Amino acid sequence: MYQIVLVLMGALAIILSQVMGIVLIGPQIKWMIMLGFTLNIGVVLGLLVLAFVPKLTALLLKPYYYVMERYKSQKDYQTLRLTMESKVALFHEEVWEVIKDSRLFFQSLLLNMLKLLVLYSVTYFLCLTIGITSMTMLQGIIISAFVMLITSMVPIPGASGGAEFGFVILFGTLIGAQITVVMLLWRFVTYYVGMILGSLVYYFGYVSES
Repeated sequence: MYQIVLVLMGALAIILSQVMGIVLIGPQIKWMIMLGFTLNIGVVLGLLVLAFVPKLTALLLKPYYYVMERYKSQKDYQTLRLTMESKVALFHEEVWEVIKDSRLFFQSLLLNMLKLLVLYSVTYFLCLTIGITSMTMLQGIIISAFVMLITSMVPIPGASGGAEFGFVILFGTLIGAQITVVMLLWRFVTYYVGMILGSLVYYFGYVSES
């Protein structure tokens, strides 16, 4: 659901920036946004295949099983294969449960939209706190959607480097000299705060009770 909403909001951001001219995108960065958008569409299509075409999924996993069988012991390979097959089966089952429950389906869509809207609004409110008024809330949301599309191309935890690069490139012209300050605040709020709160919840809600 999150991936579908990410693509839908990315598509809406691209359309608004092109049709209404709310955000002007230079040719140097446009290809990166479109590449990120294409990759996210590919992820959605892959998840749909995983959910609705289990036979094709099994066929696509065969090369992976072939490689693992060559590099792992027979016992580890069998354990790995059983684990993968059970996860795929569980995913397939749970997706159908969500689809059958239309109320749950639309609630999931709306909650993910709300989550991303809040996330995409962070930069705008950070700018307001330090006195930057050169950007509208809609611009902040659209540019943040572009940043999210670009960061999806970085295959490391937290998209380190790519997230900061995309943020500086896309927000730089609107924020100006204070871009570094806003970027650091944005990164802390959208990434590290979640890690800190998650660690506290994990420790006090799970480790301490066990």
